[in-house]
Amino acid sequence: MRRDTEDFRIISVLRYSDFHPAFGLPVAVLPGDDKLWVQVRDQFSQRIVDFHAIEDVSVTTVDRIADIGVKVGRPYVHAFFDRQGQLYLDTAEGLRTILRIAFESPATPLSTKLAISEQLADAPAQKLVREDLLEIFSKVFGAAAARSYENSAVRSRFWALLESAAVSAEVRERIQRLRPRLLASVGDYGKITVDASLLNPSDLTIELKEIVAKLAGEFRGISGHVGKLPRVDLSSVRNLHDPTAIAIINAVKLSPRQEERVALLMRGVLLHPLSGMEALRLHRESASFARTATEYMRQSLDAGPIDEKGREIILAKAVRRLFTDCFPLQRGKLLYYLAVHLGEFPILRSAISASLDRSHAFSVERYRSDTAEVLASYS
Repeated sequence: MRRDTEDFRIISVLRYSDFHPAFGLPVAVLPGDDKLWVQVRDQFSQRIVDFHAIEDVSVTTVDRIADIGVKVGRPYVHAFFDRQGQLYLDTAEGLRTILRIAFESPATPLSTKLAISEQLADAPAQKLVREDLLEIFSKVFGAAAARSYENSAVRSRFWALLESAAVSAEVRERIQRLRPRLLASVGDYGKITVDASLLNPSDLTIELKEIVAKLAGEFRGISGHVGKLPRVDLSSVRNLHDPTAIAIINAVKLSPRQEERVALLMRGVLLHPLSGMEALRLHRESASFARTATEYMRQSLDAGPIDEKGREIILAKAVRRLFTDCFPLQRGKLLYYLAVHLGEFPILRSAISASLDRSHAFSVERYRSDTAEVLASYS
């Protein structure tokens, strides 16, 4: 039988646990066959490349609850139970909204959040979740256990990517046998090293460096903590008590993070209204969010003569707007940097605190304690 030409039908789902939300395992059948089969997917294209038989489960032992056609070459079909236990069977793209809702819920376990981010191929989200898991391991079991978890996660992902890139089922099976000798680890400063010397370039459909790049994109820097993020301030500005617009812009550019650059521009306007406004007009951004944010602030502050309190009120309104416009996974960092640079201004501090209190998104929860600590230091 050639599995790559057969039409399989998903008929049921095997549960991994009774907790929700959670993924399940879709199982399929072939007409006239009493075996149950599971899809094998390509980690890069998210398409089905093969089907594997489940030897110890019979078709007569499962309840038929679905009838969905699947075939080699088509998108992989996931099974997902939402918080209420409602089952969804669809592709990752079809489930995107359902999965996003579950990801943002504070009640969703980190293990499920990691699975969701992997299914959505969302590398920034994977980093955030793995960083949280790493922190938990470090606090509960110590630094050595945390590093062991980190290396184990990197190796498992490396193996999965190698298997997805295998040129044939035979090579995929050989990669599975060679797993103990296919190595990947995280070194100092988050650098990932791999050893796949037992494989030939012809064993893979893509170059090994592409696999390493994808791996690094998902794991690099996951050992960092927000409290250790470099902070830029305006103390380096020349003629600090009366800086020029260019001096403010040069100080703003010292930050590699667009969220912090936005906060620094706002601080410049509040501390040095004339040169700060000129800096806001002259500053040019390549990053999408920061570009949108600076344009919005220019338009809001250029409405006419504004006193000190008026500027604070306008920028406090901007905090709410910028929080909405910011990329969801960066909102926690945005609030953190706004707190660091604007927390000393009471009206701004209230606006930042209100945005922090209203949101329970995962990215905000990740930095909530750091942000709240900074705000409290100004109270």
